Amino acid sequence: MSELTIISNDNKGIDCAHIVKMTEDDKLWWTVHFKMSRVTWAIFTNNYYDEDIKKFGTDESKYKSITSIPKYSIWKNGNKIGPGLIRQTEEGKPFIFIPKTYKKGGSLAISRDYYIYEIDDDYNIDNKARMLFYQ
Repeated sequence: MSELTIISNDNKGIDCAHIVKMTEDDKLWWTVHFKMSRVTWAIFTNNYYDEDIKKFGTDESKYKSITSIPKYSIWKNGNKIGPGLIRQTEEGKPFIFIPKTYKKGGSLAISRDYYIYEIDDDYNIDNKARMLFYQ
């Protein structure tokens, strides 16, 4: 993965949500609980991530950049609202980037960029990780 975007983890992010790892019947997902809000998201692993990485650079790939291949998908109220993308800090530590997204009608689905730094080297989100944003 040579095209990872570098973003500084300067620890000045605002802690806006906590993430809880969930399992049921051998299925794994994470729930995002926003502080001071009733909003809850679900994060699911992209089952085709490894396959899409292998196809990248071939005629079969639908992605123009390796950094646009989502590791995760973000859901709210049964609707997919955005991707979870792999990035690295200036120090080379991996994190998940959730970009601001829009609905088909032009309104915001995800209102700002979010960051999850508490992940392992295989990009798996830690239980009780925090989600941050920067102003």
